[in-house]
Amino acid sequence: MLNNAINLSVRDLVEWVLRSGSIDNTYISNKRNVDGINIHKLIQSSYTDLDYEKEVNLEYTIGIDDYDITIAGRADGIFFKDNIYFIEEIKSTVSNLDSIELNEIHLAQAKCYAYMFSKINNLRQICIIMTYVNIESLEKKCFESEYSIEELEQFLYDLINRYLDIVKYITKHQYQKLSTISNVKFPYKKVRKGQRQFATAVYTTIKNNGKLIAQAPTGIGKTIAALYPAIKSFANNSIQKVFYLTPKETTKLQAKETMKLFLNSGLHINTLILTSKEKICPKEIKRCNKDYCEYALGHFDRVNNAIFDLINSTNLFDRETIEIYAKKYTVCPFEFSLDLSLFSDIIVCDYNYVFDPMVYLRRFFDNNPSNYVLLVDEAHNLPERSRDMYSFTLKKEDILNVKNQFKHIELIKKQLDKINRIFIKYKKLCNGEGFYVTKEKPYDLLNALYSFVNTILSILNEQNQELNKDYEKLETLLQLFFDTFRFIKISEFFNDNFVILCEEVEKSFSIKICCLDSSELVSNMLNKVHSSILFSATLIPSEFFKKYFSSEGNAEYIKIKSPFDENNRLLLVLGNISTKYKDRMNTIDEICKSIIIAISIKKGNYMVFFPSYEYMNLVKDRLLKYIDNDTDVIFQTQNMTDHEKIQFLSKFEEDSFNTTVGLSVLGGAFSEGIDFDGDKLIGIIIVGVGIPQINIERNLIKEHFNKKGVDGFDYAYTYPGIIKVIQSIGRLIRTETDRGFILLIDQRYKNTKYKNLLLSNFENIHFVKTYEEISCKIKLFWDNIG
Repeated sequence: MLNNAINLSVRDLVEWVLRSGSIDNTYISNKRNVDGINIHKLIQSSYTDLDYEKEVNLEYTIGIDDYDITIAGRADGIFFKDNIYFIEEIKSTVSNLDSIELNEIHLAQAKCYAYMFSKINNLRQICIIMTYVNIESLEKKCFESEYSIEELEQFLYDLINRYLDIVKYITKHQYQKLSTISNVKFPYKKVRKGQRQFATAVYTTIKNNGKLIAQAPTGIGKTIAALYPAIKSFANNSIQKVFYLTPKETTKLQAKETMKLFLNSGLHINTLILTSKEKICPKEIKRCNKDYCEYALGHFDRVNNAIFDLINSTNLFDRETIEIYAKKYTVCPFEFSLDLSLFSDIIVCDYNYVFDPMVYLRRFFDNNPSNYVLLVDEAHNLPERSRDMYSFTLKKEDILNVKNQFKHIELIKKQLDKINRIFIKYKKLCNGEGFYVTKEKPYDLLNALYSFVNTILSILNEQNQELNKDYEKLETLLQLFFDTFRFIKISEFFNDNFVILCEEVEKSFSIKICCLDSSELVSNMLNKVHSSILFSATLIPSEFFKKYFSSEGNAEYIKIKSPFDENNRLLLVLGNISTKYKDRMNTIDEICKSIIIAISIKKGNYMVFFPSYEYMNLVKDRLLKYIDNDTDVIFQTQNMTDHEKIQFLSKFEEDSFNTTVGLSVLGGAFSEGIDFDGDKLIGIIIVGVGIPQINIERNLIKEHFNKKGVDGFDYAYTYPGIIKVIQSIGRLIRTETDRGFILLIDQRYKNTKYKNLLLSNFENIHFVKTYEEISCKIKLFWDNIG
């Protein structure tokens, strides 16, 4: 029989029971800690004459209605004075302290801490101090109140009783989850070669509280091989949540479809598919304001009922279901989905919800995430994605634009003038070269940004009527506020792995915090959790990823051999055509002729990948002049909608009697995480080696790694490029019965470095020099395959 034991944080309990009102982005929560001024530490250190304990972890178990409910939290401060103990809760604010009133939710948290501390220490009376600190003046306002243990107990028991329906749900869900896990089977009769090896390694890693880096070939079914053992791992009660992290919508969909297989077979596990605010918001203009959006107005008054209804109706919290219930209860679907994460066992989401310093799920990762498992899909993307997360740009023109719009408000104008003068100073340092780089942290700029943020916080929290009456202008100001706040937040991580890049392009000038190496930041997060599994088909070279994901060397690395017959795939390299930027105009005709010859042997569907849209469009215009009328040429465009992507993919049908050629870009939506199984794709042509465009920032990455004693060009250019190439190749062979050819076009593939990188993934590579050889090799391949 399941023990009715529930773990509950003070914050979750209090906010669930007591929250009310609307979502309003014109009000910036004064709970935000403006970086650079640690209010908590300042207040805590001011009690020099007392034995002041700070950041005290408290935990206490309460028995109620046959449930053992363990509540836990962290009190800001505890001290003994005048024969009584004090619990202090500290909140920072930008508001005028004269207008500050005691916040019910803040006090409720403190009363919970006071009760736990009193019970643990057998106290009959205790005092609570609610301390509000103005972050600009550092003045404080305190609300002091004394409580008996009976008063606190009645208050806490009342909270828990109001939460009891959720407690009963959690208990029932835990019982159903554990009882169905033992019966869940692998949903397919046949386990592919390599799939069992990967699944076993995942299970062992989670069991041993470890870290696994796995290079596993495309098509073996990595998604299900990762999720199945993770599901089984819930049975030992040490795992609370599994985060399945993906960089793209396509891989998120694969994870969803995999979980549906398990749920349809009787598994009772709550699965959340987290969709970004931009995609799930039902409003055309994304304006989180109670006066504009009916879903924001009164959201917190209704959202608890919406949650309780949904979690009692289904185990799959996907976008479609969330949208239905959000509409039914008129609540914000994005905020609704974030709350559903509290009741989810498996959360499928983008990397940024774990690794991004501004977006990560604080409700989980600000506390102790030691019972979470991370499954990081397509992990070859994580170094680049995480570098972007810890980099940010501020533009001079954005500052001037807001200044011009708000020049009638002297406080705002004054702050932006100060920031602009600092921008002008850094612009002069470019000395006509177009850029300036420094490893020094820009304290002058940061101080000016702090001041601007505090000013805007103060103005907005006073509910300034002049600002609120013009939504469009207000949103421009808010955007600059959040951009500035992000810049400040990222500056907190600034160290030897960062630089400041000032860049002048035509009439535009920007200052950017550039993260050149995010490995330390990534490793820190991976080390916090119970275990992490990072997997991809292209973790090459292995030494780079071992160091990036495990600076301490505490990860196991495995490489799983492809189970597919090499004879089902023909890999050709045409190494006598240059695709370098300076040669492209001269080799367009050769590229076009190579493509036409390769696709002319057999009717079917083909993909041609290019290193950039510019190059793709260059070749496309020439190709359309030469290609047969019965060949359908389609091409990827920038910023395609989901519907346009679906339309593009719909052209790739099995048993095609015509020829379709899709032109796409390496590293784009159609080069990773897409399954072209069967006859949906019979040939891939890749133009170039995928090297990213040479620019200042890439060169800074190169120099950074050169100083670390490795080949910086490889880290900045070669490896990211070849990973895109191999990922694109992986779209071709997805099952044991798939057949097709790959044609790589570039002189550089003849170099030893590129040969070795290819040979680390493929056994048989055929180098060709002429169009005739291409034709003969492909014709012979199809003749032999039959």
